[in-house]
Amino acid sequence: DSGIYYFDIPTTRLVQIAEVPFGISRFFARDDGTFLIRLNRFGFSRSSWAKVDLSTDVVELVGNSTVAGSGNQVSIRATTMVGQNLVSLSDSAQIGFLDPSDMTYSAIAGSSVNFNGCLAAKSADEVFQLARLDGSIDTVNLNNGTSIAGPAITGDVPATGSLGNFQCHGAAMVGPDIFALFMDRNTNEHTGHILSINPVSGVASSVFILPGAFSELEPTPPGLFQ
Repeated sequence: DSGIYYFDIPTTRLVQIAEVPFGISRFFARDDGTFLIRLNRFGFSRSSWAKVDLSTDVVELVGNSTVAGSGNQVSIRATTMVGQNLVSLSDSAQIGFLDPSDMTYSAIAGSSVNFNGCLAAKSADEVFQLARLDGSIDTVNLNNGTSIAGPAITGDVPATGSLGNFQCHGAAMVGPDIFALFMDRNTNEHTGHILSINPVSGVASSVFILPGAFSELEPTPPGLFQ
């Protein structure tokens, strides 16, 4: 059942919109109706990417993400759009920018952040980073890569299992709140929990428990289904 799903917040409707036989680790949506997805299953490396065209359901391999200048392969842990820039988090614990035209990655010099977790746009110069449910909502500056700890995540969080084993696998700003997907690694099912979190107070509200493991959450591009 590996694929890309559309989730409607008001109705909690979940619909598969594309099937991806390779499995998906991370992805981001583009305004032209395509998705770029990171593959890490069935023989692919953690830097392998493919393009999915929703209008044709064609899955096309596009190559590996590499470090600009050196050509070394790099694994991208998370992405979020900030204006026209695709901000990315690498497995070397650095924040940088990913160029979707050739999949080259340019790190912000001196940046050092938690390499786990997910990103959501905060402003033109900042992104939120969330890692685990027992952690905080941090702010990363895109000019110098510095990270400042914010409020702890509290409120309507799962009552069973270690909160440290709920790992963030995607986040998006919807109105004033962060909608974040946390994968439950306390069990073999790795069930996904979608929470709505106030970024100022850190108070979370449960939105939906997904029927299985999901590995990314991205805002739907405007006009994608029109």
